[in-house]
Amino acid sequence: MPESNAFSDTMENQIIDVFLRNASRTLGGATQYIALVTSAVSEGQTGGTISEVANSGGYARQAVTFSAASGGATSNSGAVTFTASGGNWGTVVGIAIVDSGTHGAGGLLMFDNSMTDVTINDGDSLTFAIGDIDITVT
Repeated sequence: MPESNAFSDTMENQIIDVFLRNASRTLGGATQYIALVTSAVSEGQTGGTISEVANSGGYARQAVTFSAASGGATSNSGAVTFTASGGNWGTVVGIAIVDSGTHGAGGLLMFDNSMTDVTINDGDSLTFAIGDIDITVT
């Protein structure tokens, strides 16, 4: 059974390199994006190997911003909205946080496979309200 949510292997390695090896890296890039996925994501995947909603029907990854961390946690500081236009997207089973706005590209930072499946048809919108995307490091 896949993990419900986690950092990707790439992100875990970057964290170790920065904090334990004093390596110079930019973790995650300047902007992070939410990608909608149609099957469970695993730690070893990339932004190019996740099963993302097809690049059609108006689908595009959406930029996301997060509030300052407190107590080892953060959440999205602005709403993130996806709207299907011109086609059905199918069933979304989770999200991936990636470092590229280009469909099928970039690095996978973290993911969540635990959301309730949502079928997105032409004209439907899926919105993550402020505070809906929670990240906790324990």
